[in-house]
Amino acid sequence: MIAADLPDGWVVTEATFGTVFERPTTNGFRPNVVVAQESTTVSLVEASSGMMAAAIAAHPGTRVLEVRRQEHAIGPSARLLFGYPLGEDWIVVDQRVITTGDTAVHLTASASVLEWTAVEPLLAQVMDSVQLVDVQKGTIR
Repeated sequence: MIAADLPDGWVVTEATFGTVFERPTTNGFRPNVVVAQESTTVSLVEASSGMMAAAIAAHPGTRVLEVRRQEHAIGPSARLLFGYPLGEDWIVVDQRVITTGDTAVHLTASASVLEWTAVEPLLAQVMDSVQLVDVQKGTIR
């Protein structure tokens, strides 16, 4: 199970591809964080290389803005910051992968370029607070 600290007004939706934390809005692109996890023993280098290749393949016109290694409470992580065109707008994406030895956790935050400066601190707060909760064992990572 995935848990995170959410800003006021944000909602959680479970989807087939992961857990979605988002700020509801009546117009435009919804700022959101998607969290997915998979059982795997791949290294951080392998996971982050795959993340970058998938982002570029999925979004024609992608511009990579930053790639760096960082730490997360769950484990070592890599961050990919990129943007891509969507109609007349640009979407900014902060994508991270965290490896724990037996699990890879994928965090993807996105917002329109016009909203990015305003919502990036909230998106970072949600991403930094993500925890893996083992309900059966009663443990948090």
